[in-house]
Amino acid sequence: MPCSEASTLPLTGRLPAPGSEQLLVSFPFVAYSSREQAQLLGTLPQSHTCANTLELPNYPEALTATDPQLMHEWQQYRDQQGWGGDSSRGCPSLTQRCCDVLQERLLVAVSSCNSYGLDALA
Repeated sequence: MPCSEASTLPLTGRLPAPGSEQLLVSFPFVAYSSREQAQLLGTLPQSHTCANTLELPNYPEALTATDPQLMHEWQQYRDQQGWGGDSSRGCPSLTQRCCDVLQERLLVAVSSCNSYGLDALA
């Protein structure tokens, strides 16, 4: 399924609580070495239901750090566009790879979760 398609998963038979439509997305995972970047690609997104937060690994950075061809394509795209800074959102090949990784990791995370509210147990 393409990243741009909206999909709904019938996870529960009940409606979400009012106000839960506001989701905070953060990127708290930091990787410095190429080994850590490769490990980051296998990291699943994490959620914290108490704060309605979704934590995502920095998949674009990890992909470009571990795939020389993708890094080259991203640099070419960035140079053609004349952008400085982070232009990873515009590079079609990087965008597609990120969507693929994110979709796969989210599906694993959601299908592997068997309960709700685990933060309360920690």
